[in-house]
Amino acid sequence: MLESKVEREGAALLLKVGGKPVAPMAYVTYNPAQGRYAQFAGQDIRLYSVAVYMGDRGINGLSGIRPFRPGFWKADGVYDFSAVEQDYRRIVEAVPDALIFPRIHFDVPVWWEQAHPDELARDFHGMPLRQSFASRLWLRECAGALDAYYRWLAGSGFENHVAGCQVAAGSTEEWLYHHTYPGQLLDYSEVNRAAFAAWLKEKYAGDLGALNASWHSCLSSLDEAAVPPPVERKYALNGEARDAALEASAIDYERYHSVAVARAVSALCREAKRASGCRHAAGAFYGYCMEITNPDFGHHALGEVLESPDVDFLASPLSYVHSRAPGEDWPMMAPVESVMAHGKMWFVEADVRTCLTRYMHETMPYAVPLGNRNYEAPVWKGPETMELSLGAMGKAFASALTHGTALWWFDMWAGWYDDPQMLDFVRKASALYGGYMLGGGGRPAAEIAVVVDETAYSRFRPGSEALRRALNDQRSELGFLGAPYHSYLMSDLKRIPVDRYRMVIFLNVAFLGDEDRAEIAGRYMCDGRTVLWLGVSSEPLGGDTGFAREHAVRVDETALTGEAVYRLAADESGVQLAAI
Repeated sequence: MLESKVEREGAALLLKVGGKPVAPMAYVTYNPAQGRYAQFAGQDIRLYSVAVYMGDRGINGLSGIRPFRPGFWKADGVYDFSAVEQDYRRIVEAVPDALIFPRIHFDVPVWWEQAHPDELARDFHGMPLRQSFASRLWLRECAGALDAYYRWLAGSGFENHVAGCQVAAGSTEEWLYHHTYPGQLLDYSEVNRAAFAAWLKEKYAGDLGALNASWHSCLSSLDEAAVPPPVERKYALNGEARDAALEASAIDYERYHSVAVARAVSALCREAKRASGCRHAAGAFYGYCMEITNPDFGHHALGEVLESPDVDFLASPLSYVHSRAPGEDWPMMAPVESVMAHGKMWFVEADVRTCLTRYMHETMPYAVPLGNRNYEAPVWKGPETMELSLGAMGKAFASALTHGTALWWFDMWAGWYDDPQMLDFVRKASALYGGYMLGGGGRPAAEIAVVVDETAYSRFRPGSEALRRALNDQRSELGFLGAPYHSYLMSDLKRIPVDRYRMVIFLNVAFLGDEDRAEIAGRYMCDGRTVLWLGVSSEPLGGDTGFAREHAVRVDETALTGEAVYRLAADESGVQLAAI
């Protein structure tokens, strides 16, 4: 079996297979029967991803999409990898030296749900929505499935082609909580309530009195703690921002809601490495904390994932803000410089629509939802011309190049790049990036650092307009600066190499502790560096934060009742970073 690991080579983080670095550009499609594997091999692509399914349903419950491929878990202890073998064979027959990186989706089959109703995620009314991320039984069953997969792989003939494992679960394989309608809240299962109570014991160090004081409750045991009802989670007493003194239970749960996902991600990566005999690198989609402001999706505990030694890489598509409108920046969904500072590789998923993009019913009619046209919306079509299509591909590639990340071309329904001009672009990009990264890369130039606080989201109601403006609207404005920027987690404040930057922008930080204030005052607000505080703050601007009042213009202190929203004033050139 091949051995793969993520290692730093100069300034670059690379996937090494058999001790040799692989150019960090890949190809993936949801439609392996029509995959353009040979075409992309001709453009010097050697790394291929393929989706593998444990369960027997579509990748999300909201759209009604039907399965792409058969699931391999047929019954308790019964596994059938024939569909996986077929897909691997398609790749290897087209590309004899292919390296395959499977994305294994661990949503459970229907028979398992029927056998284990107590292990399912549930909404407030008891509706089941696949497995609970807090289910230890589910994690054990996934570990057993990984063991079965690796036993099959060892005798499959593909053991010298498979080069790692991407673990997936949840909606669209991206570790998002499943929903059947917008605004549906999870997870009110008993298994999740018990896990939440266990997390509260960690947070409050087993001190029941501290919890009761914080929650204004009179629980007789920490084990009695319950998931707050939807009315407490959907709304905030002040309209937008939560009152930390009165809404601590909702703040605590929304924070845990992401931690539950983060710990499941780390646990499955650990099991994948164990099942492979510690031979394979493992990673997942996770950490969209610069894209998703709603805490109900569970992507706001990236810092915890970054501390895991079992997670080697993370991934996301490029931003969908403003539906990827022409002329707009497509920023990263996550603070990728923090990810790479922790030694984790980041994959950009370049699911770039082109003028050749066709609707799902034209290439994969068997997966089209019954009774709706969700996959015929304009979002699934690309620009009308080849010129604009190539421009979009160039934008995606430039994002990877300027951040030093890896990239895969996501030919989603197949045929999206089936043109000599597009393939020529892929070939040139592959050559440029392969040479650059395999040569050790370099530190991508940027003199601006942007800091995002993933804990802020639990302090605001889901769908908060203030957070949307502070995060997504601000990132859109940052794209018009004409200057690159790096992005970091607030929890990495001490890890940021601040001496490299002339400007640091705190994008959505909602709270500063004493250590944070001291760190900013001692290491950031010096050497002629400009430090900007934008977005939302749960404290008055001034001495409490360490920022002088003249650094920002107060525009509205009444809308959030005790919270403050700030806007950066236009400078002499007329540039305005924040548009709140």
